[in-house]
Amino acid sequence: MRGLAVLIVLFGHLIAAFYPVLFPYPAVLPVSLDDLATQPLLIKALVFTPLIIFYNGIFAVMLFLIISGYVVSYNCFNKKDENYIAASFFKRYFRLTIPILFSCLISYFLLKVGGFFNVQASLASHSPWLTQYYTCDANFFKMINFVLYDGYFGDHSVEDLRCYGNILWMMYVILLGSFLVYAFYALFARASSRLRIFIYIALIIIFSKSYLLAVILGMILCDMDANNVFRNVNKIILYIMLLSGICLGSLIRFDFPFYTILNIDFMNNYFGGLFYLLIFYYIIGAFLLFFALSRLAFSIKVFSSKVAVYLGKISFSIYLLHFIVIFSLSSYIFVWLKNDINTSNELSFIVTSVMTIVATILLSHIFHHYIELKSINWSQSLYNFVSGQK
Repeated sequence: MRGLAVLIVLFGHLIAAFYPVLFPYPAVLPVSLDDLATQPLLIKALVFTPLIIFYNGIFAVMLFLIISGYVVSYNCFNKKDENYIAASFFKRYFRLTIPILFSCLISYFLLKVGGFFNVQASLASHSPWLTQYYTCDANFFKMINFVLYDGYFGDHSVEDLRCYGNILWMMYVILLGSFLVYAFYALFARASSRLRIFIYIALIIIFSKSYLLAVILGMILCDMDANNVFRNVNKIILYIMLLSGICLGSLIRFDFPFYTILNIDFMNNYFGGLFYLLIFYYIIGAFLLFFALSRLAFSIKVFSSKVAVYLGKISFSIYLLHFIVIFSLSSYIFVWLKNDINTSNELSFIVTSVMTIVATILLSHIFHHYIELKSINWSQSLYNFVSGQK
């Protein structure tokens, strides 16, 4: 399912970059309902229906975080090595940071040689979102500090994110979420079910306004599956949960028809604004979606296919590289198609998208084998050295 989540993120960024009218999210394309009503029927069919979930990247990131919480918890449940949690706690930082460092080095190099063409592409695609990234004066030591420390434990500078990779904003959530899972199982793995339930409720309340809520819900789902809780749920209930998750994942604006009922004043005040309320809805929707898809026979078969498993395997590499590809190679292709070949917006978008997907998967395959897998080995070697193991 991680492969699906990362593809949705990729599709969302492609649309925000080269066909932004399909994603009228305020931060991407602030446009009124009246203007959207004048768009062709096909665009309205995508924007105003649950079909938008297939390229709502923000929702997909919440799904990715829930899956992350589930997978980390699953390993804690099933590893018999008594040192597993301590070793994982140590290795997690390096496991994430080494691939991130290499992706940021690529961004730094492209910035220095003028390899990003997003500003030119924004003029051709009329996407103001494209101009927000990779327009800085890159500093090597600042980039290193961002990768090693600030990106996780610092102020998560918007300037640094826009300079070296905006998609890295969620890395601190994955790292801290992993630490939270490890700490939970180190302390409460053998606790009674009743005590764990109380701890889960406390964690939900404490982190209800945080992205870490998604990781916690993933951890809870894994605990439920490990103890065969709600494994055999009525199919009708599962489809209701699936549809509810899709509807919440299709929410991009509270002024859209139907979604106005979700703009509840006391919840808006509690979460501190519409954006954070939106994130809460996405987390709940991702939870419902993951719960249903992990139990429905058709989805289990789909996500067990070789293609789905392969995409899941390289999903982290796709996540790290796709943004760089879109703002460099894809932007160059789009400008060339629009300005030199004089193709239409639609054809330019389709051709650019296909070439981007192919290039991203190929590069991610290479990156996965030569960087991501190596980072796992290097992390293990470092842990062995520090712990005195052979």
